[in-house]
Amino acid sequence: MRVVLPLICLIFSFAVTAFSNEREGPLIFAAASLSAPLTEVGLLYERETGQKVRFSFAGSSTLAKQIAAGAEVGLYISANRKWVDYLIDQGSVAANRTTVLFSNSLVVIAPVDEEKDSHPKQLSDLANWLEGGRIAVGDPDHVPAGSYAKEAMISAGVWQVLRGRLLRQPNVKSALALVVRGEAVAGIVYETDVVGISDVKKLFSIDQTLHTPIRYVAAEIGQSLSGSVSEFYQFLKGDGAKKIFKDYGFIVF
Repeated sequence: MRVVLPLICLIFSFAVTAFSNEREGPLIFAAASLSAPLTEVGLLYERETGQKVRFSFAGSSTLAKQIAAGAEVGLYISANRKWVDYLIDQGSVAANRTTVLFSNSLVVIAPVDEEKDSHPKQLSDLANWLEGGRIAVGDPDHVPAGSYAKEAMISAGVWQVLRGRLLRQPNVKSALALVVRGEAVAGIVYETDVVGISDVKKLFSIDQTLHTPIRYVAAEIGQSLSGSVSEFYQFLKGDGAKKIFKDYGFIVF
């Protein structure tokens, strides 16, 4: 009995955990820039279906590495294709089980109380305008928003000048937060990140021809979706969810 009882308890514990997770809904990993609209979509889904869904938001690279390490996830939405391709190479995702969902654009922002007489209109104006200040940005080596920003700086011929001015952050929301708090003179974030944010102001939009088109890619994890994940995935591509993403400024495909 001393051997059997702990084993029974362990099995029961696993069963309770699995049942609890099932009741809480499927787990969706998504890029940090999707946190506001996707949370709203989740609430709409619960109201309309009575079913719950769970989200984990972080940098696309962080989430991809967790999935490659064995995290049990139903769906992964990356802010670029690079990290989906990484999971395909790792064998975590089948190449034919990915879908492009949205597009976005980059903007340069500053704290709302910034009071300089003139403002930059393009990346080539930024170095002088900073006057020694720094730019908050997702880490270009890991975060899609930062990778797109780096591409744009290289194309504009200002990467070598600005690279030492970057405050590299683990995700784009962290970059936004530094600007909100006034800890960075400027920041490069997605257009959708500043929707409804009164603590920052947009200086200019970055020319989209300077970088790879921004694409959010959904990847189904595993060989097949469970019923609950499949239902949410279809809901995510429906008219109600699309309207929410459009309201936040995303370009929906």
